[in-house]
Amino acid sequence: MSTDPLERTVLDERYDVRTLIGGGGMGLVYRARQRGIVSRDVAIKVLRIGTSDPAARERFHHEARIVGSLRHPNTIKLFDAGQLPDGRPYVVTELLRGRPLDVLLKSKPIPVDKVLRFALQAAGSLREAHEEGIVHRDLKPANIFIEDIGSEEVLKVLDFGLAFDSRGAGQALTEAGFAVGTPEYMSPEQILGQAVGPRSDIYSLGATLYESLCSEPVFAFGAPYVTMAKHVNEEPVPVHLRERGKSVPIEISDLVRRMLSKSPDGRPGSMAELRVELARLLRPLEAALPEAKWTEVPTLLEEAPEGFDRQSLEALRAEAHARRNSSAVAALPTRDAEDSEPLVPISIVETSELTRRDDSLARGFLPDPK
Repeated sequence: MSTDPLERTVLDERYDVRTLIGGGGMGLVYRARQRGIVSRDVAIKVLRIGTSDPAARERFHHEARIVGSLRHPNTIKLFDAGQLPDGRPYVVTELLRGRPLDVLLKSKPIPVDKVLRFALQAAGSLREAHEEGIVHRDLKPANIFIEDIGSEEVLKVLDFGLAFDSRGAGQALTEAGFAVGTPEYMSPEQILGQAVGPRSDIYSLGATLYESLCSEPVFAFGAPYVTMAKHVNEEPVPVHLRERGKSVPIEISDLVRRMLSKSPDGRPGSMAELRVELARLLRPLEAALPEAKWTEVPTLLEEAPEGFDRQSLEALRAEAHARRNSSAVAALPTRDAEDSEPLVPISIVETSELTRRDDSLARGFLPDPK
């Protein structure tokens, strides 16, 4: 029998709180059912009991304000917000069914064409955020959720808790000199505690795209200070030269390289510009991988599509043939029954590293910004 004080209760006479489905250092997420004409399953996120840190509460409110102002279909939807009887804030969002991208990456390689489709969706979400003056600052596979909707896989960008909002509300959540984000996906300017803009998110998306294409991070997971130093000072191995990235066309590898430029000026100029490039690169892949037709033998092209060499095209054909003959084709899991395994929850806070450029507080050495 659960001892959680919120389970099996009614919140604000509108939400039947059913079960705890996840939690982070400061937040808890519950599955609930909304009452009334609009009856639906929702997720409710609340601060943990005993969380009295004003900064934690402000971050909670900050994320609610940001997500509530965004409308893109690839951004997590916020339905409601309020306060528990004990004073803790809560937010109500859509309940997602599927898996975070980081979990998918651990289970099996993702085909190149699907990776680009995911990147297009993520860039669409962030394009709207950037146009509203919002920089995510913590984009990574764990904050990207792949949801099953019928036969479609729909991407959702989560966790805007560390986002910078140039519109003013909550923009002072961190001080100058702090490095905010997750080391494996942070841009050099983030690591150095400098001002960040939309191109910082392009870098983080590039790091996510890199890992999705070759099943390895840009720089191997290790001590945070070592990883951050590499992002500032070292050039990554190109995707197509990685062992698991050999089937990736060179032109796609080159786009990822530019997204990971040390200088913001070397990256694509905006998410809108990036989406154009991604769409252009996706077209030849769709021609080489006619998956939707499910023919016995993949359609062969007489000539390699523009921008793709013959070796890359042959690798794509081999990948298509292997995928067609595979017996393991399954949808991502959904959880509807009360007694089934817990749903992977919506955005859980406290997944990011917060490192200050101060020897007394730092978790490790940060490169000299000079």
